[in-house]
Amino acid sequence: MRKTIVNLVSPRAPMSDDAPELTEFIQATDEANATSRPTNVGRFYVEAEYAHAEDEQRHAYSEKGEAEARPFDVTAKALEHDADHAVSASDAANQQSADTRARYEQAEKVLGPHVRRPDNVKWLYYLRYALILGGDIAGISGAALLLGEEPINAFLIAISAAVSAVTLGAVGREVRYLLAARARAKAPAELSEAERPYAAFFTGPHAGERIVKILLTSCAAGIALISIGILALRSSTEGGTAGAVFACVSLALGLASFYNAFDAGDDVAEHLDALIAKVAVAEKKAKTARQEPVIKDRARAAAEAQSTRSENQAAGEAAAAGIRRRLHAVLGASPGVAGNGYVPVSDPVKPSRSESETTISVPEAGLNGSRPAAPAGVPPAGEPSVALLVRRVPPPLHRRGREGGSPLQLRRGHHPRPTRPLSRVPGAQHQPV
Repeated sequence: MRKTIVNLVSPRAPMSDDAPELTEFIQATDEANATSRPTNVGRFYVEAEYAHAEDEQRHAYSEKGEAEARPFDVTAKALEHDADHAVSASDAANQQSADTRARYEQAEKVLGPHVRRPDNVKWLYYLRYALILGGDIAGISGAALLLGEEPINAFLIAISAAVSAVTLGAVGREVRYLLAARARAKAPAELSEAERPYAAFFTGPHAGERIVKILLTSCAAGIALISIGILALRSSTEGGTAGAVFACVSLALGLASFYNAFDAGDDVAEHLDALIAKVAVAEKKAKTARQEPVIKDRARAAAEAQSTRSENQAAGEAAAAGIRRRLHAVLGASPGVAGNGYVPVSDPVKPSRSESETTISVPEAGLNGSRPAAPAGVPPAGEPSVALLVRRVPPPLHRRGREGGSPLQLRRGHHPRPTRPLSRVPGAQHQPV
């Protein structure tokens, strides 16, 4: 059997021509008269019919939502394996990035105070390196050209000799390392807990200093040989004075290369630079892993499926609410059967004095017991009467539910026993206080 889905108009949208009409007023009568819902009928058949219709709409829209969400569920399921592996790789990359940054921050905290290299020394280093290299190339190539060498040969020899001179001067970096290590030197027992993982930076002088001294001597000899060669070339072509000038310039450029490397050399700063470069690489890998397309595709399919189900569930509830509204319209159109409204629920509030107290008049003789008393509230004619203020005592709470009605109702045939008189006025009439 095919289920029918009720299409309802949104409350915010304008009412269409085929939309059900709502009750706009209550028909006026000559006097106010309303009938409550009958208590001897628990539920009308029409109410059960409309309740089943509500369930039918909910199930129909739920089925519709499942059918519309099925393609998205299939897509998400097909991407589940690859997406899970991509998520695992992304988590690992994010963890590696976090660990790398944590190592850098820890090293920066411990070794940062020992950095001696200025912040702007890098670009100065490369600028001076280029200028020194250009000066060496100009000095050597000029001498070779004056000697009669081919231009290509002259420039190749000049470039190689200049690069050699600058490279020999780079030994100044190793000298700077040794001096900085001596300045940071600490005994192993003096290292703090944070400094122990970086104990290699606090050992001071080490056995490698002898090799550094040999390298320093060799580099100085290499720079001297290049200067002597320029002196010989210039002296043979331009005389001894020109040769001595160019030889001194070449030696000065070699010493400048040495200081340039010495000024930029800092083992602690270079270690921190290496760590921050690793952080950049790790963060780039983590970003690439997070942006894996399969992860986004699965998340998009899952979101579409969830949104489709939620939309149809809301539509089903709207259709059920419309059926309930129609039910109330049916009941309202049949007041002779269903009444004009529901029976109000009793409010267990303490009764006021006007509800719990009543004044009755009885003959005075009835109080003395000499004559039988007349019915309450009807004194015998010709006899003096007194006014008694009687308080009605509501039944206990455990008897109210069995007896029905409000707490102030009394059982049939039960007459409240008068309590002590609160007022006794001869000749009072039967009037409520």
